[in-house]
Amino acid sequence: MKRSPLERRTLLTSSTPLPRSNLAANQGSHHQRVPKPRGRVKPAVPARILVALVARSGGVCEILLPGCNRVATDPAHRLKQGMGGRKGDAKTAHDVLSNLLHACRRCHSYCHSNPAASYAHGWMLREGNNPLTEPALYRGQSRWLTDDGLVLTTPPTAEEAL
Repeated sequence: MKRSPLERRTLLTSSTPLPRSNLAANQGSHHQRVPKPRGRVKPAVPARILVALVARSGGVCEILLPGCNRVATDPAHRLKQGMGGRKGDAKTAHDVLSNLLHACRRCHSYCHSNPAASYAHGWMLREGNNPLTEPALYRGQSRWLTDDGLVLTTPPTAEEAL
């Protein structure tokens, strides 16, 4: 079947410019455009928890993968927010120090792009796991994290885990 060339029925350019709104003239109006946030919206960690997390990490990445830049910038949740809920008691239980690691952007991205390794090392936890009783590979060594901001070398006792 032989193809014939398509004929253009409309012009590629318009002879009249498109009407533009004058944003400067609308500055006094109460109907102003609000820019939408761009990029990833980070889940908020309460300020007091973030201060304690920075105190525990000393500003150094707590995962420390090869090639890590060592400057911790991201609070990384071990138990995903969708696993435990986002409001009320679930939110309170979610933003605790035992469920957070202070990571650099590279290590945090690695955790999300390699979930199998992250689950194996305790950087991410499955639904139903208790962050107090699950160890994490903390700067190359297996450690247990507490809600008080401590890093333990041995598992917590039953009373401490409650």
